[in-house]
Parts: sequence; structure tokens; C-alpha cells
Amino acid sequence: MDSSKKTVISVLLLAGIIALVAAGVWFQHGAGKLLMTTSRRPIIMNTFQFNLTAVVPVSAGNRLEEIFDDAEAAARIVEKQMNIYNPASELARLNNAPAGQTVYLSAETVDVLTRSSVFWDQTRGAFDITVLPILRLWKRAETTSRLPTPTELRAARNASRWAYFDLLDTGAIKSVDSAGVDVGGVAKGYAIDLAVASMIRSGCVGGIVDIGGDVRCFGNKPSGNPWRVSVTNPFDPDHPKDNPLAVLQVREGAVCTSGNYRRFRTIQGKQYSHIIDPRAATPVDTYPSVTVVAPDATTADAWATALSVLGPDGLKLLSGTEIEALIVIGTPEKHTYVNTPGMNALIESPASKTQTRNK
Repeated sequence: MDSSKKTVISVLLLAGIIALVAAGVWFQHGAGKLLMTTSRRPIIMNTFQFNLTAVVPVSAGNRLEEIFDDAEAAARIVEKQMNIYNPASELARLNNAPAGQTVYLSAETVDVLTRSSVFWDQTRGAFDITVLPILRLWKRAETTSRLPTPTELRAARNASRWAYFDLLDTGAIKSVDSAGVDVGGVAKGYAIDLAVASMIRSGCVGGIVDIGGDVRCFGNKPSGNPWRVSVTNPFDPDHPKDNPLAVLQVREGAVCTSGNYRRFRTIQGKQYSHIIDPRAATPVDTYPSVTVVAPDATTADAWATALSVLGPDGLKLLSGTEIEALIVIGTPEKHTYVNTPGMNALIESPASKTQTRNK
């Protein structure tokens, strides 16, 4: 080979290496080389934070954009099919359907409904997606600046329950016209899981999917170290990186946080949490934040919502599971933290005043 051809090949190889470094980080790992890079995607489900991090063999570096696009498309299935405010979505059709009509649904939507019914049972009713009439009642209260009456709360609770739904393999049937669902308490988690599944199918050996601060880590980090996940401090939510509540080390699993520090309603000058106790049909403001670590994001998302309702007493329901939790109690001036025993092993930088409750 003449010197000019050698020069061209050298330049091309150097350019390829530079491109890999520019796209992410190139690591020597085991017998081969791994590339880790992050892609920030457009807004999803009303959150601007939608980040995909993939770890792939360097040989797959030229497929990264395709991998990211496929993972994003998978996550947006939830946005398309389960957004009840989109009249064309599957769940909007279910909510608007008359009693007795079979509403055909995709496998993903049936899966979310089925798993949500299981979470309802596991959480003793603290997680309940059939609260749509209650949510509408409180939304109207914010618009009219008038608190719901006890009679209105009972009526909203009785308008929709799991007993009014018959879940089928390919859809669902309501027995009462007013029955309706809102999967907001589990949607982000399920979207995260769909994106992770897509990335694994595409050949990723590791990675993170982050939607609105809720994350799922999977596979290997090139360095061999655990993934590090910051938990937002509910008393300083605008500085999640500089002043986190805690930093967790997670090798495989999801971390989801639910709290009243960002989303709330103002009625008659008072702030009310967006989190509803489905049993009482009223907002819950007792616990500033709940963080849950679980094998998948759907589970973590649902239990973070449920424990925001149940509080520390709900930790006993996690006995015998792979779910860990950290609950913040109190005010910025005086607060403490209660967690399951297994959470201690995950906390790299703990907040002070932590108490451990047995599962």
C-alpha cells in the first residue's frame, strides 16, 4: 500500500475516533470497547426532561441514532394511546364509551389497566386509576374556587370503581357510564419500561431512561461501577444536582419519586396536592416526597404514588418484595426520613435524620 493511501486511511480512522468521542464516551471494557452516549429528546407527557443513555459496543456506534429513535417511539406509545385529554386516544374512547360497549384496546393499554388493577389490590386501594370523576371534581374546584362538598366527594367516588370494569384480553367493558380511568400515576413509569425494552432489543448492553426525573437503569456501565441517581430534595427542588435529598447507587432497577413540591392546585388561596387519596377522594399533603426503587419503572411509579397516600404505615406492605422506599416527613424547618432496610445499601450520600422501618 502506498503512503498516500495509508495517510487517507489513518485520517479516516482518526476521524471515526473523534466522532465517537464527540458523540459520547469511549471505554475499554473487558475484551472489547464500549461507547456510552446520551441523547436528549423532545418534550414528552408535558415534561421537558426526556433523556436516553445507551451503552453499546463501539461496532454499533453507527446505529445509535436509530436506537434512540426506536426507544423514543416506544415511549410515545403511552402518550398516543393513553392520554385521556386526546379524544382519539384509546383511554379517551374507553372513558367516553357507554356502559356495555366493548372498547378494543392495544396490548400495551390492556397491560397498563391489568397491572394497575393488581397495584390497587396490593396497595389496599391507595393506588387507584379509576378516580377520574374525583380528579375532574377537584379540577373544577380550582376553576370555581369552591371546595367540593362531602356529598360531591361521595358521588365522585361512587361514580367510578374497579367493580365497574371488566378487563378482556383485547379491551374492556364498563358497566356504568360514568366510570373512567386516568393512568397519570403510572404513565411515565410504563413509558420508561417500553423505552428500556426497545433499547435492550436493539443491542444495548446498558443504559438509563430518564423521563421527568424518574429513571430506570439497566445492564452494565462501562466502568463497572453502579449507576448514580440523584433524588430531588423536596425542600430545594430547583437544585436537584447541587442539593439532592440523596444519591443512590443502582446496578439494575428503577427509581421514581412522587411529591407535592411541583404540582398542586390553589383553591381559596390554599395549595392542595395533585395526589389524591382515592379512598377519601381528597388530596394528600402529609408527605413532601416518596422515592421508590423497584425492578421496573411501572412498579416504582405506582408505589411512589401509593406510599404518598399510605405513608410509613404502607412500608409493611412491601415485605417480601424487591421494592425499597424512602419517605420524607415534616417541613423544611423540621423533618425526618423513614426508609425500608434495603434502601440503606443503595444510599451513597444520605440525608441526615434517616430512620429505618422494617418491611
